[in-house]
Amino acid sequence: MPLFLFVTFLLSHVTFSQQRAALNWGKIPFELEKQYDINDSIAVRVDQFKFYVQALNEDKQHHIHLIDAAEQESWQWTSPIAPMQIGIQAAIQTAGVFIGELDPINGMYWAWNTGFISVKCVGEVIHTKKETSQKFEYHLGGYQAPFACIKAIPGSGTQLNCDLSLWFKAILHTETQDWLIMQPSEESLAIFELFMASLHYDQ
Repeated sequence: MPLFLFVTFLLSHVTFSQQRAALNWGKIPFELEKQYDINDSIAVRVDQFKFYVQALNEDKQHHIHLIDAAEQESWQWTSPIAPMQIGIQAAIQTAGVFIGELDPINGMYWAWNTGFISVKCVGEVIHTKKETSQKFEYHLGGYQAPFACIKAIPGSGTQLNCDLSLWFKAILHTETQDWLIMQPSEESLAIFELFMASLHYDQ
């Protein structure tokens, strides 16, 4: 079968739908560069927040989308009706594809041996009573075990909700509060797992 006919055949058997990400802080819409209280003495301001989602349909065709909090148009995209995951599969990360959503100009690529960043979040932790602040920078990614930050999102739906208040409150309750994570590690995987817990679909 000629290639173009094969591609046409595959497309004709894939059902697509409009997907949407809703970024929130608790019950209110999330905004970059806005200060949010975590408790009575600590607040956080996020200046940059991006993450990859990937769908895998039954025909093994990969669909990757980069959600950027700074670009609201990226909060909606068309994707096959299929399970979704955060991060990019290892086979794609090692294939040397650097176009579209995978273009390094997006600031989500490390290097050949570590691959793409799954979740990037940068900002400041503010100690309101002490009137001091500390920069934080999370680059959570990598495709190699045991620290690969790639995981399926439980459930399904067309609106993916991300509650950043849940994420940062969970981080504050961890024993190790490492505010600068720039490479795959045990700490990066732990923070990534907490991020996954902040996600849920509208049913």
